[in-house]
Amino acid sequence: MLTPQQQTIVDHIKTTDGLTLINAVAGAGKTFTLVEIAKSINPDNGLYLAYNKAIAVEAKRKFPKSVHCATTHSLAFGPTVGNRKTSPSFFNYKDIKEIKSNEEKVDFIGCFKQFCVSKYTTFADFATEYDLPEHYAVLGSKYFKLMAEDQISYPHEFYLKYFHLLLATDQLEYQPFDIIMLDEAGDLNEVTLEIFKLLPSAKKVMVGDPHQNIYSFNHTINCFKIMESEGTTFPMSKSFRVADHIAERIEKFCNKYLHENMSFEGVPLEDTTINDRAYIARTNTSLINKMMELNELGTPYTLTRNPDNIFKLPLLVCGLKPNSFITNVEYKHLQDDVNEYYNNRYVLKEQFPTLFSYLIDVHSSDKQLVNTIRLVSKWTANRIVSCYKSAKSHVKAKTNYYLGTAHSMKGLEADEVTIAPDLNEAILDAVLFAEMSPDKPMPEEHITELNLYYVATSRARKKLINAAHL
Repeated sequence: MLTPQQQTIVDHIKTTDGLTLINAVAGAGKTFTLVEIAKSINPDNGLYLAYNKAIAVEAKRKFPKSVHCATTHSLAFGPTVGNRKTSPSFFNYKDIKEIKSNEEKVDFIGCFKQFCVSKYTTFADFATEYDLPEHYAVLGSKYFKLMAEDQISYPHEFYLKYFHLLLATDQLEYQPFDIIMLDEAGDLNEVTLEIFKLLPSAKKVMVGDPHQNIYSFNHTINCFKIMESEGTTFPMSKSFRVADHIAERIEKFCNKYLHENMSFEGVPLEDTTINDRAYIARTNTSLINKMMELNELGTPYTLTRNPDNIFKLPLLVCGLKPNSFITNVEYKHLQDDVNEYYNNRYVLKEQFPTLFSYLIDVHSSDKQLVNTIRLVSKWTANRIVSCYKSAKSHVKAKTNYYLGTAHSMKGLEADEVTIAPDLNEAILDAVLFAEMSPDKPMPEEHITELNLYYVATSRARKKLINAAHL
């Protein structure tokens, strides 16, 4: 049964062409509402775009057969990659002949990928906007052309941009859809929005939660903010996931730090039985600490994130030794510091008795590295490596206790959620800014952390533990 808010949205879309924006809080029944919209319109040719394959596959079971459910990548794949002799892999730095240093090659490839997920239709315009070196603009255009001609390997980001360009230059035509529905519109990249805008349809729907924009480091944007003047916005403020006593706390938090008029309603808690639990951390170091504790207690758990990602930096720190080689470009400079310490250890040892104490002093501003070094110091390298090996068995383990970062827990939920201490610490700067400068706009990096806290706390159905700021 539709809520009054949902019914208003369905009626509006059924009788009105153009863009409709649905601002839906966590657990508001977005997919259910979109399915009801599709049923009411009964399209001959509908399109639902999701941000990942699992959601698209699940949606296919729910939508009418006349609605094609896909990710933007899968939609782009056929017209751009389908008939090629090569498959998407990665942009190999060895292909770049004009740049000599590996560090600059990696930087250029990063810029190239950012262009691919941007709104720009030429690399020259992108380079101008971001004040890139002049030769980057030339090389970006050159290597994009080589990829388009299937002469060199290409990353997944490339064919998304190529699809965008084919649409923008009318080289690719679609019969107009009866309706296009874009999910997770509060946290998408620019190129996805541009594709959505270019695909033809009389009715377009964007649904999502602007306060779940947590991937800004991947160049995502809040599409609601950009498109609010282009259509009609409707709220869906009732969460069918969160108990009302938790929803009340979340609403107060959001009103104080994110949007003063945000409404977040929950549902009455009728069954207090706890069937599953989740521990949500901000950082990988916090997650590993918890894994270590659970391993010592023999407590089974399921990881929601790939161990290779979780342990990438800790394993690097575990393997530090003089005159070695670090492949991770981001931390390649550490080898020079390690060599420096061992070459001068008799001079340095009085002030820095260990390599780790020296690295912490030299890189005191790199919080992630410092925390990782302290993690390895606390548990020892052998135990970190052992934990990593055992972690692989916890990815697909069937338990009722989930461990993850706030990013990896997005889209998941549990009866009981415990907020890790580092998540509470992560928003302290934002909280302080709000108290000290209430009339100033909140910096973007603070907003991202506050959004992440909102995402984490709204995973809880029945019980929320250690949410210090709610």
